Amino acid sequence: MDSAPAAGPRLIHIGYHKTGTTWLQRTLFVPENGYVQLLDHREIFETLVRPYPLAFDPEEVAARVAGPLAQVPVGCVPMLSSEILSGNPFFGARDCLLCAERLKICFPRARILITIREQLAAIVSTYMQYLRRAGTLSPQDFFDARVEPGYGAFDHRHFQYDRLVAEYRRLFGAGNVLVVANEALAADPMAVATQVAEFSGIAGPRHVSRARVGASAPEAAVGALRVLNLLRSGPTSTATLVDLGAAGHWLHRGTSKLFQLPPLRRYAAGRRPVLEVVRRRYAGAFAESNQRLLEMIGPTPGLSRYEGVSLTGSDTHFAPDPEGQGASRAATTLNSSGA
Repeated sequence: MDSAPAAGPRLIHIGYHKTGTTWLQRTLFVPENGYVQLLDHREIFETLVRPYPLAFDPEEVAARVAGPLAQVPVGCVPMLSSEILSGNPFFGARDCLLCAERLKICFPRARILITIREQLAAIVSTYMQYLRRAGTLSPQDFFDARVEPGYGAFDHRHFQYDRLVAEYRRLFGAGNVLVVANEALAADPMAVATQVAEFSGIAGPRHVSRARVGASAPEAAVGALRVLNLLRSGPTSTATLVDLGAAGHWLHRGTSKLFQLPPLRRYAAGRRPVLEVVRRRYAGAFAESNQRLLEMIGPTPGLSRYEGVSLTGSDTHFAPDPEGQGASRAATTLNSSGA
């Protein structure tokens, strides 16, 4: 269809995965802070992601959000937030562009929030999430991505953020896309909350909780979790021996918690088997992408920890965007290494 529905969310947060999305959805994007999520995670999947490409109908999307949109209180920002809109990282995020195009067709005047995270940490957390979803592959096999032709697998290029950021800037306009680093969110959630509020056109919240939400299991638990995943089914399971149902899921959750308690917590702290694999495999893989991202979006809080980026001064100070495009930028000087 050529015509696009005019009404819809003012703000759309697409992820990435493992970038503080759960905290944002549960703590920041709530009515008390001036946000109303029109659809939940599953509804976004069923409405915008799952439909077969040749049967996708923007009018059906408009009808689905019309009811919740009519209930949004005056002064609140109608929005969508789901990391699945950035693609499924377990299978190479092959659907990321499809989601971007659908969002543009359905909600052409929306503003886009993209949250990112230093790539090695994000990839480690992605693998731990794969285990949480009942995966059994070792880190080496998961990242090797050996698959039959026609099937998807993990692809580290999904974490070369400049590619997807550039696409959203092309579709929605550079001034309508805000990139926020997870590292800035962890360091100063109130500053990020204020930045997102300004970008969304509302007053910032007076207070936000710093409590962590949705933390991954310690890497030291990988071996135990892989064995337990043989006893339960899930969306990434491929080698279930016996499905214990709810008991299998409770065993997995309990083991994750056990490794976070003394004395296993001290044992777990010094063991990073997944990070070791990720470092060996992807060292140097993101420097050029991060430099392109820096050139694209300008100095941004949190980017100092990203490969290929160096800085002068603190990168955690927020100041108004000098170009007046609605986003805040860091008042600091960042330089690309090697430039």
